[in-house]
Amino acid sequence: QMQRLESRKKRRFIQEIQNSGEHVKLSCRKLGEKEARWVAEAIKGMGTKLKRLDLNHNPIKDAGVIAIAEALEKTPNLRTLSLNTVNLGDAGAIALAHAIKKNQPVLSIKALYLQANQIGDDGAAAFGDAIRSDSSLEFVSLSWNRIGNRGVIGLARGLETNTSMESLNLGKNPRIGNIGGVSMAKALKVNVSLRQLCLTNHSNRLNYP
Repeated sequence: QMQRLESRKKRRFIQEIQNSGEHVKLSCRKLGEKEARWVAEAIKGMGTKLKRLDLNHNPIKDAGVIAIAEALEKTPNLRTLSLNTVNLGDAGAIALAHAIKKNQPVLSIKALYLQANQIGDDGAAAFGDAIRSDSSLEFVSLSWNRIGNRGVIGLARGLETNTSMESLNLGKNPRIGNIGGVSMAKALKVNVSLRQLCLTNHSNRLNYP
């Protein structure tokens, strides 16, 4: 009986997602790792229809994000992925970065929101590697995480050869020090696309013409 109820709940949830149009809004739904796997299954079946996925403020953790990352190859028209405050750490961030790199140029995510998570240096460096050979990403927000100098150095190395990124938010990562700032400054000397960078612990932004 319990299995039947669970199966019915899953079918209804997947149907809800697939009937929601090009923008799937699932923020603040108290979804966990199990439901994130259902989301992944649902979006695989949406194909080119899906353009935006919002999962903000759901404790789906690394396992949930890994499931979403594995489904991205089936969503070539996804433009915006929002995963703010989902208890995401390095393992999930690395999986997501690898999926973005692996599925280029088919995948076309332009905006990636990863604010207020637990992403550290390893996760940030993975994104640096993902953007090194270019990607569709134009805006990435990694504010309010646990990124330090090593992570910023990895991102800076990626920016040195990237020509698509226009805005990068690394604000409110207090572990970033002068070494990280210097590495980013060096990258900006050769990067031709970045227009907006936040590396402060305040709300002001550094703009580059």
